[in-house]
Amino acid sequence: MTLSMADVDHWDPGQIDEVSDALVDRARHSGTAADELRGAQAIAEWDGEAGEAAKQALEKSAVEHDSSAQNDVLAAMAAKKSSGDVRAVKSQQKSILEDAAATPAVAINLETNTITPPDTTGWEGEDVQQLADKMRDLEDRIVALLAAAQESDENLSRVMTAAGGGDPQSPAEQGARGADPAGMLSELQHATDQAIVDQMAKIHGIQKQLDDALKNMYVGRPGSSEFDTANNTARKLRGELATALNDLGNIPDYSLVDPKSITVFPDGHFQINTTENGVPYQVYGQLKNGTGEFFDQAKRTAYTFKGGTLDSTNTLASGKVTPDDELLFNAVTTAVGAPEAVLAAKGLGQAGIHGFKALLGREAFESFAGVTGENVIPKALVAAEARADDAAANLAGHHPPPTLDRPSPPPVDNLTPAAAVREQPLPGPAGEHPTPAGSVGEHPAPVAGGVDHHPSPIGASPDAPAPLSRDSPLFDDYHPADPGPGFTNADGGLIYPDDSLPSKPYAIPGTVIDNAEIPQGTVVDRFGYPGGSWMSPDGVPFAERALPPGSAEKPYYQYVVDDPTALPPGWHIEQSQAAPWFHQPGGGTQYRIVAPEGDEASVETLVDWGFLKEMR
Repeated sequence: MTLSMADVDHWDPGQIDEVSDALVDRARHSGTAADELRGAQAIAEWDGEAGEAAKQALEKSAVEHDSSAQNDVLAAMAAKKSSGDVRAVKSQQKSILEDAAATPAVAINLETNTITPPDTTGWEGEDVQQLADKMRDLEDRIVALLAAAQESDENLSRVMTAAGGGDPQSPAEQGARGADPAGMLSELQHATDQAIVDQMAKIHGIQKQLDDALKNMYVGRPGSSEFDTANNTARKLRGELATALNDLGNIPDYSLVDPKSITVFPDGHFQINTTENGVPYQVYGQLKNGTGEFFDQAKRTAYTFKGGTLDSTNTLASGKVTPDDELLFNAVTTAVGAPEAVLAAKGLGQAGIHGFKALLGREAFESFAGVTGENVIPKALVAAEARADDAAANLAGHHPPPTLDRPSPPPVDNLTPAAAVREQPLPGPAGEHPTPAGSVGEHPAPVAGGVDHHPSPIGASPDAPAPLSRDSPLFDDYHPADPGPGFTNADGGLIYPDDSLPSKPYAIPGTVIDNAEIPQGTVVDRFGYPGGSWMSPDGVPFAERALPPGSAEKPYYQYVVDDPTALPPGWHIEQSQAAPWFHQPGGGTQYRIVAPEGDEASVETLVDWGFLKEMR
């Protein structure tokens, strides 16, 4: 069929969008039906040949529903592309008609695709030549327009065939293969790595806004309009942070995919046949120069990229909700609020927190050890930072080719020392963070291999004060708990959070004040020798400092701020609220002394410079 500009004029891309939306809805229903059928199979109690036949029939039907859901999603993706193509063709035609109407104006017959020039009687030769040049340009553009329209029409025809359950491929495409699966895999991984880096930048931006909102809360009085506005903003931003983390976790990682599992078709579409945790799944779509769409069956999500940037995602609902899903959703709800958790799950309910599950690792959710409303966000932040670091290194070409034996993240209740820095999903420490037994720095970062680079002092000062009496009110509501394997290296040393991470896992998100001013006369204290860089305002309960139980047995020091202007050059005080750690709730105010690179920040130095004066 030969198309005309009149046909293009009647095209309505909005109708194609409606087809796409209908296909997505149908895919959701098919996916839910498949999960329900498998659930029925799992609870079936009858035995014998009849029971086995029934189970096989249920599984066959579930597979058919799965296949139908995948086909509908792929057809929906193709429909969206067709809609975009049609809009581009109509925009191209609009431009042609506008140029035709400009002086010297010519008439275009939309039915015949022909141009009629005006009467040129009495025109100057130069004007006639200008008209001839314009007509040639318009004719060339009309030819290109109709070629693009023909291609869009053929593609749309295949989409409609697929929507009706037919084969969307053209005869030339069936059985054909492309030549560069490794190149396709490289482009796919580059796109997802860039998406991770971009999403982490978004997370950092939300964290900064959250910090600012909480600072405004501290300045305002409870009940004031300023306080209420900042409080509402902070709640909204906590929800946005949870959503952004969930979105990052849902971005796929194809670094372990074998290029041999990829088929590239002549039209540029690719198909990956691979497995996840022993379960086979497919990835199908098209990506060229950072633009395209693909559907990941394992994540039940379609991804749209434009110009190297992840533009949008569309996740199918799962009809099956596991106990792990419920526990995780409840943890996120406790952390950010119920409406915000629903938004983070994209309206997909408890099964929609799949991004958090991917970040924290499968093993973490087999037992859900340590995942609570207090620490689920800090855990996810640590894991997100680690994944973003990997993605940035991949983009910079600093990583060697991936191997297929990369280990999975360790369980949260049995971390190895090496995992403590990158994959420890627990939140940051709190309080003034004294040194683990036998270490000078009271807040060392976790060290791979369990090697402590802070040797213990030769001997304690004979003038050191005694530990604080257990009768002190600071120990009210404190319940000692053994750190256990989740907070202990193989060599017995304690695992503290990595204070070098930009996410600052030692602090409750949104509570960090970079340059805190402590007024003269303020009393501060710390549990442990003054070689460390952490202290707290006097009176902060021990449980809110989130310290290990051994810290209570260390010398208890008290200081007063003697001269707030006497900080060493380049030094500053960072204030935050302690994140849960060592099975303690945290939440207390803490001060971290920050020194320029190369200097060793310590309370002792602030005493020497006159910023602090020792009281006890």
